[in-house]
Amino acid sequence: MNIYFSGRLLTANDLGAEQEAVQPGVGAAVPATSSDLHAGTPGEALARSLPASRFDAVALNPQPLPPKDINELVQWVLRESYTSTTEDLRFYAEKVKVYNDAKKQVRDELHRAREALGEVDSHIKGLEDKLNSVGDDAQLANVDLQNTLQKQQQTLQMMSNISKQLHDTALSLIRKIGG
Repeated sequence: MNIYFSGRLLTANDLGAEQEAVQPGVGAAVPATSSDLHAGTPGEALARSLPASRFDAVALNPQPLPPKDINELVQWVLRESYTSTTEDLRFYAEKVKVYNDAKKQVRDELHRAREALGEVDSHIKGLEDKLNSVGDDAQLANVDLQNTLQKQQQTLQMMSNISKQLHDTALSLIRKIGG
């Protein structure tokens, strides 16, 4: 995928480097463990590893003031928007991963319970209900991930269009002044 940004054409590799330059090392929340599975829902383990709100995230990582030049301001706003959607995308991707891990753990435990013929039927029924509940939550997390991905793609397209328009306008002005 190629994107027109800041008056130049970016490839997918350039975009990855640009993301790393904007927010180095952003990523990974701690995935749920088997003890987290029994202590509460997988989402609780994920929530404990992330800031409580966007305000906390801003307070922990203060950003510089926006530039005064209109072109730089537009670029800054677009970059901040892109960074925000990238963070949301990472959060939802990690959320889906946590739910998938939780589903695997519940399936493994359900399998062990079925192998032990002496186990109580109520335990198996409870695990099946828990698996269904986690599966529903995972589907909702997938929908959130898809919506955030679509939002990020729209932001990238808008950034590319605005950057191209700014570049074309600047070239037009330079040609008129020089001509």
